[in-house]
Amino acid sequence: MDNENNTQESYTEESVIPPPEGTTGPVVGSIIVIVVLLLGGFYFWNEKVRDQIFPPIESQAEVIEQIESVSNSDEVAAIEADISSTDLDTLDEELETITAELDAELADLEDLDL
Repeated sequence: MDNENNTQESYTEESVIPPPEGTTGPVVGSIIVIVVLLLGGFYFWNEKVRDQIFPPIESQAEVIEQIESVSNSDEVAAIEADISSTDLDTLDEELETITAELDAELADLEDLDL
């Protein structure tokens, strides 16, 4: 009978001890959500920067169309027609923009005192 009491006592003592609470699940879940949000933000930021660096497809198609419209002929009249149809009015503006960007980069390098 004592043996049965010992068994019942040990069984009831084990059942009274509460199982340990798991707090790692919410922490891991929160970390996963934060990582996914960071990756999504990086993706959208990267897309925005890429669109600024590379022109959209529509403007590239216009440039390709202009290049393809140039004649393959080596006749003087065809060459003159190609030259007259070429828009060189914005060339100076583009060169000034490039020069300003290069000057700004050089100024930044001079500020570093290498």
